[in-house]
Amino acid sequence: MLSLEVKLLIALIAVHVAINTIWIYINNQPPSWDAAAHTTIALDIADKLRTFQFLDVLRSSNYYPIFVHTTTALLILVAGPSFKVIQFTGTIFFVCALIFLYRYTLLLTSSRRVALFATILFSVCPIVFSESRRMMLDIPLTALVLLSLVLLQKSVHLTQKYWTFLFFASLGILILTKWTGIVFVAVPFVFALQQTIRRKKFVKALKPTVFGGIVGLLIAAPWYIVNFQSLRFLITVNSVGETGDPTNLFSVQNGIYYVQKIANYITTPLIALFILLAVVSLITVKSKPRLLLLTQVVVGVLAFSFIQNKDARYLIPLVPFMMIIVALFLERLVTTFKNVGVGITGVFVFLCMSYFLVLTIRPPILEGVRLSVDVPVIQAVNIIDIHDSVSKKANREVWPNSSIIAEVTRNPGNIVVAYETEAINPSTLSLYLKVFHYVNGPTKSTVVTPDPAFLVQEFHANAFPNREAIETYLRTASYVITSPDTTGVQDIKNVKALTQVRNYVEETHNCSNFVKEVALENTVCFVREGDSYKTGSDVLVDGKLLPVGEKTITGTATVRCPWGCSFGEVHVEKPKLHFFLKKEYSLSTGSLLNIYQVSSNSTQ
Repeated sequence: MLSLEVKLLIALIAVHVAINTIWIYINNQPPSWDAAAHTTIALDIADKLRTFQFLDVLRSSNYYPIFVHTTTALLILVAGPSFKVIQFTGTIFFVCALIFLYRYTLLLTSSRRVALFATILFSVCPIVFSESRRMMLDIPLTALVLLSLVLLQKSVHLTQKYWTFLFFASLGILILTKWTGIVFVAVPFVFALQQTIRRKKFVKALKPTVFGGIVGLLIAAPWYIVNFQSLRFLITVNSVGETGDPTNLFSVQNGIYYVQKIANYITTPLIALFILLAVVSLITVKSKPRLLLLTQVVVGVLAFSFIQNKDARYLIPLVPFMMIIVALFLERLVTTFKNVGVGITGVFVFLCMSYFLVLTIRPPILEGVRLSVDVPVIQAVNIIDIHDSVSKKANREVWPNSSIIAEVTRNPGNIVVAYETEAINPSTLSLYLKVFHYVNGPTKSTVVTPDPAFLVQEFHANAFPNREAIETYLRTASYVITSPDTTGVQDIKNVKALTQVRNYVEETHNCSNFVKEVALENTVCFVREGDSYKTGSDVLVDGKLLPVGEKTITGTATVRCPWGCSFGEVHVEKPKLHFFLKKEYSLSTGSLLNIYQVSSNSTQ
């Protein structure tokens, strides 16, 4: 006979699966950036599996470990290369995370009610349910962390051979999902080891621990050995923070970074308030898992605070532990204050569920609403925030990615993408090209971009050093995709390199067009790397208004003429490459997207 808590858990899972299925079905926005990269890797593995290139699977990704991609590839082999089916793998791992969280909390606290509270609260945290609708690694990582900890608990401090073996096998899979996973298991493992030593069971635990450890290494090691050199280089490049990340790791800004994220994006301000109250409560009351839970959260937050590259989703595997702390607090309210505690708990859970539904359904009357208050030290806390930055709404717009790939595969060669938005970017277009390959067979087309890894490897910088380097790079291309309106998001490391390419390619928007004629009001023109112009007009260069009087504009620059302008040439080189506009797209964002075919002047 199923308990009431288990029945409610099943109902909770059914609700989330139904909502995620509908959301994925109506959402038409292509997978973006990392999600696109993960989907591309999964497709590549599926392609290699169906052509029996089993050993080559290890080389399908040289940065992301491949467990999740391989399991997704098996789904692709059955269901085909459908983005929506692939996205649903996030929901599958989300369901696993809910089951494992319930089980782990039950083992840790011996309370079904605490386990249910923790699972419900985890499921309605914005970053959790939002990421569960994408092909990403953080929800699968969380599920595997919780599975590992369930097995660790069952091992009785590493003394039970069967469960200890399974724990280390699970740990191997965890490391083959994301190498940071070890951070989230380290504290519970140390606590278990400490109990083993204290109870003088070390000798009994030694054999299963060594044997299990060897099995875990055998699971994870092949991929890491094959990709060690590239992995070491890419970790060095990608560990550097983005433009908006704190640069001083010992600053107040860095210290409160993840506190702000927990309050505004990872959970909600209401849940964050209950986390604070629950921590105070946990400190004042003796509880079996008290030290473990508090240490796990503090160590996890500190560990990621001292990594330069930051993202709220890196802390998703810590959210279950925060929710267990809150669940213990709610249980104390219910048992201590009876009906009052039940009332407070009921209202709290109701508000959390309601906010989850609003962020998912996105009623038009509430879309874009934000209510903020300033809190000392933490600064802005968004009490209500109905924006995509908190949770993505289903986007029904149709994007031209398939049409773009159909156009640029007419001639083989590199397709340079100098445009980075959520729906259209190098990763997303690489994914669409991979689908084209999967369905129609291989082509000789490849999507490339001047990304940080390439720039650091070639020039030890995040931009091209000179015009010659830009021309050498573009000479290998058959097509260039860019926009005269924007290079896309601006807080990325290689934004200058994208601007250098855009300014070189967009000939019709070059400032040389206004040497012999006057530009109209609000005209925008570009200066290529290595060129210089003079002007006496009032202009904005890269968004900044220059002083009155004659001035020289040098190098890669975007010039806006609010009141019209004209230029004189100081040093202007004739471009060695020429670009023919093949197709122009008007995007729903209001921007134009251009596809240029590349040709050298010598062939004209």
